[in-house]
Amino acid sequence: MLIKYLLLIGILICSFNIVFIKSDQCLQVFSKPIKCSPINHECGENDEYGEMLLCNANHYCSNSTSSSGRYPVCKKLPGRDEKCDHRIGCQYGYMCASSGHCKDFGYGQVGQECRDDNQCLDGLFCIWNGTQQQICGAPSSSCVNDVQCPFGQYCSSKEQVCLDRLVDYQECDSNEESSPKCQPFSHCMPSDSWTRQDISTYQCIPMYSID
Repeated sequence: MLIKYLLLIGILICSFNIVFIKSDQCLQVFSKPIKCSPINHECGENDEYGEMLLCNANHYCSNSTSSSGRYPVCKKLPGRDEKCDHRIGCQYGYMCASSGHCKDFGYGQVGQECRDDNQCLDGLFCIWNGTQQQICGAPSSSCVNDVQCPFGQYCSSKEQVCLDRLVDYQECDSNEESSPKCQPFSHCMPSDSWTRQDISTYQCIPMYSID
């Protein structure tokens, strides 16, 4: 019973690190006890001790071998702006960009400066804005989701164009799917949201603003 308990703890500690295994030599074989390996230590399936050695977070099981020459070893994944290999990847939170360096990804909104498509939110691309600057933008004048619209606007499902959002406390329609939307952190609610006595009129109410 104690052995099973200790094995469960080992699996929980290492399970987060499994996603950082980048080599075919580090196969996920759960029929053997799992042990976490630090940098420059052996990794992969260790037949000698009957263990599966997994690298710690932000490390990967490389093709380099240990001093014995029998097993691969754990190496650190490249971080921000460091050179990278698409076959290996980067540390958590970064992506190996087309420039061959680890870059932030999936954060750029419409109009924000960029150098690579990976830096823009899903649905946006890094495009030239007519000057010498590249920005995140939609592939066409139409839109398919709110991400493709500037901050303060939303994508109308009918016209498929970006329209301005309603300001807080402006009258709204409870059916937001067919009407202008409130601000991202506001909801269309009855004007008297506390007693809900008058439900004929709705307003855009900011979150956490009701006593």
